[in-house]
Amino acid sequence: MTMVRIIHCICGERLEGANDRALFEAFRAHIQSAHPDFPVTDQDIRRTFEEWVGSERWDGERREVTGPIEVRPLGPNTLDDFLTYFDRRAFMDNPFWFGCYCLESHGIDPDLQTAAENRDSKIGFIRDGSARGFLAYVDGEPVGWCNAGSRSVLPGVLQKFLAGTEHDPAERIGAIACFNVSAPYRGSGVARALLDAACEGLRAQGFPAVEAYPRKGELSEARSYRGPLEMYERAGFERHSETEYYLVMRKRL
Repeated sequence: MTMVRIIHCICGERLEGANDRALFEAFRAHIQSAHPDFPVTDQDIRRTFEEWVGSERWDGERREVTGPIEVRPLGPNTLDDFLTYFDRRAFMDNPFWFGCYCLESHGIDPDLQTAAENRDSKIGFIRDGSARGFLAYVDGEPVGWCNAGSRSVLPGVLQKFLAGTEHDPAERIGAIACFNVSAPYRGSGVARALLDAACEGLRAQGFPAVEAYPRKGELSEARSYRGPLEMYERAGFERHSETEYYLVMRKRL
């Protein structure tokens, strides 16, 4: 029996194929018909699929988590787990964002480098301690990621999410920049476990408050990577300010 493989466009459209070639053709046809204004060529799509080749494939099934979700902080001792996650599981259903290695918050546009270059850049940030965050594990395997650390060392947050607001760049405050949960585990509580661990971890580091930046509007799963507003509200975050595209949610720790 042939396994159907599933990917999604960032708009949320579900695309199916029996193999990578079929997925490539489905994705290319969708981009041409639904997004003719995207500055994406066939060569761009082909390169994306070539880089994505090492990622695990998704059969469209969600997995129920029946045991505990373990969360560990990012650091040199979890570097290999971080790489395993982003090399193989972070974008099982989204080849077009494969290779970002969560660099946007560092002020780097991942589209301007190759996936290998992004990987090397992130390794450097992890080793020098400027990349912070948390990994979620189910049965010992990494299945989710939350980028969280001091706002003052995340230029992408200061320059993009807070553009146009009155804020002190040197203010000692934690920031939750983004989430990524592997496709089979979405909706199983992984993101909330990461959020709770991030808040507790930042509190333990002495931060008096933490901010998050959910994007406004109705969003696909892919575009909800800042975390959904409802999750923050349930966790006790309150609206602090807003920009044209983002809400700034804040919680005392």
